[in-house]
Amino acid sequence: MNKIDRVYSYVKPETRIKHAISILRTIKNHPLIYNKEIPQILEQERKKRMEEPYKILKKLETKLREYIKTKLKMVSENWWEERIPSKIRKKAEQRKEKDEKQYPWHKGEDLHPIHYVDFTDYVKIITDKENWEQVFKEKFKDEKVISVKLSELEPIRNAIAHSREVSKKDLVKLQVYYDEIIS
Repeated sequence: MNKIDRVYSYVKPETRIKHAISILRTIKNHPLIYNKEIPQILEQERKKRMEEPYKILKKLETKLREYIKTKLKMVSENWWEERIPSKIRKKAEQRKEKDEKQYPWHKGEDLHPIHYVDFTDYVKIITDKENWEQVFKEKFKDEKVISVKLSELEPIRNAIAHSREVSKKDLVKLQVYYDEIIS
């Protein structure tokens, strides 16, 4: 439709006709879409738009968890008890226990409780005074920057996790922050 609207911007009728014919030839080369197919096509497009942010988010959370675990383990073999704030640790352990009790027939991989930590808790773990000074300061440089980035990603993360579409602007922000945090 935008291309058709642009046809009117040309002054000479010959130029208008030439561009209109070009648009019609382009349309002619596209396969015919029937009205009954439109919902299915729109659903496929929606799934594609949802897939990319999900993949980025999954990689971010996986790498962030692994980084936290690896770095804290270098400081203490007993990192989970010694380096994870007790509220976060207890909440994650309770979630893991609840998950295992709720679905006893589902014997999946026995995941470490770090996999049950909230997205918002990553900031608390990283910026915990001892963790920040001894482990994360060197890499993240500025405590406020990593806190703000993860805080800004939280609503985007929640939208993706609950199967809501994200705007193009939020997708760009997710990709940029992913690149910055992971690098």
